[in-house]
Amino acid sequence: MGIFSRDTITDFVRRGDLDGVRRRLDLGDDVNERRGFHNTPLIEAARYNVVDILELLIARGADLELANSNDLTALHAAIDEKREATALALARHGACANNVGLFGRTPLQCAILRDMLEVTEVLLAHGADPMAESDSAKIAMDYVRAGPNCEEFEKLLNAYSSLKGAIGAMNAEAITVCLRERLTGDRAAKVSSIDAAIQLKHSEAVTIILQMSLASDTLVEMVEKHKEVERGVEQTDDLKWREELRNLGEDFGRGVLALLMDSGDVVLLKQLVEDTTSKWIQNLRLSNGWTPLHLAASQTNFALVRYLLVDCGCNPLLLSSDSKTAFDFAVEIDKNSKVSWLLREHIKQRAFWERATLILSAGKVTVTRLRQLMGLMTSVYDLHIIFGLALRTLSAGEMHTVLSEVFDEVIRAKLIVDHQAITFFQLALRECRRENFIAEVEQMKWDLKATKVKRETSVWDREIKRSLLEAACTVRKAERNTALVHKQFNLLREEMKLSAIKPHTRQRYISRLSVALILCGGAAYNLGALFDICDPAKLLTVLSADDVEDFLAETTSTFVFKTGVEAVLIHSAIDPIDFALALRNIVKQEQSECIETKRSAWEPCDRESFDSTEDVLQVP
Repeated sequence: MGIFSRDTITDFVRRGDLDGVRRRLDLGDDVNERRGFHNTPLIEAARYNVVDILELLIARGADLELANSNDLTALHAAIDEKREATALALARHGACANNVGLFGRTPLQCAILRDMLEVTEVLLAHGADPMAESDSAKIAMDYVRAGPNCEEFEKLLNAYSSLKGAIGAMNAEAITVCLRERLTGDRAAKVSSIDAAIQLKHSEAVTIILQMSLASDTLVEMVEKHKEVERGVEQTDDLKWREELRNLGEDFGRGVLALLMDSGDVVLLKQLVEDTTSKWIQNLRLSNGWTPLHLAASQTNFALVRYLLVDCGCNPLLLSSDSKTAFDFAVEIDKNSKVSWLLREHIKQRAFWERATLILSAGKVTVTRLRQLMGLMTSVYDLHIIFGLALRTLSAGEMHTVLSEVFDEVIRAKLIVDHQAITFFQLALRECRRENFIAEVEQMKWDLKATKVKRETSVWDREIKRSLLEAACTVRKAERNTALVHKQFNLLREEMKLSAIKPHTRQRYISRLSVALILCGGAAYNLGALFDICDPAKLLTVLSADDVEDFLAETTSTFVFKTGVEAVLIHSAIDPIDFALALRNIVKQEQSECIETKRSAWEPCDRESFDSTEDVLQVP
């Protein structure tokens, strides 16, 4: 009995006094007290159809399965008196629908007798067993009576009676319940339908569940289902099932992707793509023969196009079924749009990488070949590659020609987009002037033009240029690029065996190795100044995740590479430790030769075609 009142919780329940019930509970009254006929407050709340009080009692720990002297639980009581609201609430809270109670029937059987169709459906969805027998050995179907809901009752019961019936009825809830029962023996088990179907290796169930998800689920639910399929692919040891499940997942992902792109939700799209074990989106074809990039371009969705290019690595050169690129789609809509410019620049960037790879593979660097790269530049940092290919290979005159044209192209293409870019460019000019590759007046000219370009660059142009830098940071594991790293490293090691190797020759091999690494991993290696490309100590510094001073001083043999670098070396068939030690030996050799700086005065390169008459730089 509570303080200052002779009434208990049950009295307040019967009066529908929510505050009174809460007050008694706060005073410590028993939420499962017994009154007349051993009714609990929950049973009374069910009988009086007061849902708010019933919810409060459940939240405070009321036992859903306590029965009164007539073997009625709260669920039984609600159904017996046709209190639909409280019956539904109890069913959704997991009240057992399989206990035999008054007159020897289960709550499910009673709901059918009372013609409570919605309650029956909710009970079945929460684990009620249509095959459970009453005291008279009857099952739920035996209680269906003629009436307006007769056919609906029969459909429901047939759907929940077997997995085959559930799939035939295309009833998602029924499929879930039947799968749970088959997997665990418990129709109300806490396992999702797709997870149960995957564990059971039930291909038909997985297919139906994914089809129904595309038709009725929210985008968030679809993405979550796709994650579960991906986890299933990773966890199964059955190779045949893994392949079948992967194919089902990719088909489903294709449908989800199309819906996500129609919605323009980049955040959800990222979840879908990043939770996928493979790079399926790069080669994915939609039902109309388009790639995701074609679809994004046709929607003129800049954010989606940018994400697909930068984060997903989608190829802008892939053709649709009618032989058009995503760029063609964008140009047809508006050739001057941001999307058109973005695609154009990314196509140029890929062409630059491809051409640079071919030049390095051929091993023959000429002014003519380097000119082919200039018009394809999309970043001021592309100077690293052109300079790295040309360094200590071209004559002084040729070097001046190349640098003059490439600096002009940086200005013309407006590649100076921010403070970091102009700092890099100005430092490159100073370095080239110090090495007498360019004249002082030329340095001043390009310096002034770069400052002007930075001020004139539009916000969206800067955004496109930054997207290109991000794309360049994506590790590209193309076989020929990693093969190039292997080749250039071997060439460097072979040259280092020669005791009479010239410093400039050594620089040439190091710079080409650096170029090969850039082509495999883009700007991820964060090379700084232009001449860092041929400095072994600087190269080790940008490849390392730690301070390299102790390693270079040989006080430690431990070298920790940045994320992704070691993988590139291994993929290139290079032992990472051998790589680090080889560069350290070069640093040691340079120190022993008392070379104060690798940026020494220009010397003729050791190639047969060198013309010594061009060694003196002459600037008009």
